[in-house]
Amino acid sequence: MRRAITIITVATAGAFMLTSCTSTPQGPEWEAWKVADLASDALEEAINQRPDVDCGKEPIIMYEGHKIRCDVLSPETKDIFGSDVTILGNERSGFTVNVKVDVYSKGSLQF
Repeated sequence: MRRAITIITVATAGAFMLTSCTSTPQGPEWEAWKVADLASDALEEAINQRPDVDCGKEPIIMYEGHKIRCDVLSPETKDIFGSDVTILGNERSGFTVNVKVDVYSKGSLQF
């Protein structure tokens, strides 16, 4: 009986140590429209057209490697595509983004 209690205690202490070591990424908070604007800039440079990008309404914590899902509106077809927007850089050097647009459309914008 004593051995089982020891094992449970060790497992519980290990789980506590793992969760207490996790930290929340630090960085400035930006409004989502500012990140969307960076993504639009990057896509405009790549395709010579400026698409509308929507990254939601919630503030985004800016740190290297942070991935955000955003919607991209094709300027030609008005199709909406999902995208992964990855934050690059830091507060000191400045932030840029890498945008990877999904292959398949989520649908079209209806007028």
